Amino acid sequence: MLIAIVYTSESLFDFDMETLKALMVQSRVNNTKHGITGLLLYREREFIQVLEGEEEDVNSAYQHIKNDFRHKRVEAIFKEPIERRYFPNWSMGLCRAEKSATLRDRPLSDLKYDKISVYKLLHEFKRGDM
Repeated sequence: MLIAIVYTSESLFDFDMETLKALMVQSRVNNTKHGITGLLLYREREFIQVLEGEEEDVNSAYQHIKNDFRHKRVEAIFKEPIERRYFPNWSMGLCRAEKSATLRDRPLSDLKYDKISVYKLLHEFKRGDM
């Protein structure tokens, strides 16, 4: 069964573009191996990430992230079955959050209280509005 998990977390340190790119390279290798696709947003030590794929693979990846020393306050916004992937061609996409109309002037962590905005955000990316 395909599922999606969307979570927020805080980084223990700032990620510059070089560090983010290195993280993305490693994520793409791991995700491709396990059939996981998704999206990572970053702004000022905050992350929001979508992981999608087979339930066992996504749960394993999420658990790995929860145990990663670089993160704190890892909180799932939602975890649910999906009929199809939002990002079928992205082993992991990266975008800076300030490009999103949904996120403008909002901390990423606000989304954990606003599931509708999470869906709006996903649709912005899917349509290529960012």
